[in-house]
Amino acid sequence: MGEDQRTAVWGIYLALHHLASGAILAMPLDTMVTQDRMVAGDLDHALGILNHLGPTAAEIAPELVERARRQLADWETAGPDRLPELLDLLQDLSELSGASLPLPLPPGLG
Repeated sequence: MGEDQRTAVWGIYLALHHLASGAILAMPLDTMVTQDRMVAGDLDHALGILNHLGPTAAEIAPELVERARRQLADWETAGPDRLPELLDLLQDLSELSGASLPLPLPPGLG
């Protein structure tokens, strides 16, 4: 795996991690992105990152990119399994990129 592919996988991981964090914290999908900061939970941002980095990541992990694409396309209408499925995808991306970040605890558990 080349550095470009690893960087692309990590970028997708980060975008999906923000979406998962927003879901855990029950943040709205319609969040704001500024030049120096992104509020967690932004579905549009995750889609943009996937569209930008997906082709490079697909060179080594086409099935993971396709899973991410399906999850994001169905995110707003998906049932209660959407977060566990996203967490499974994050685990797979983490293993491929060789890095990970902790997720926040749900309200009341922190």
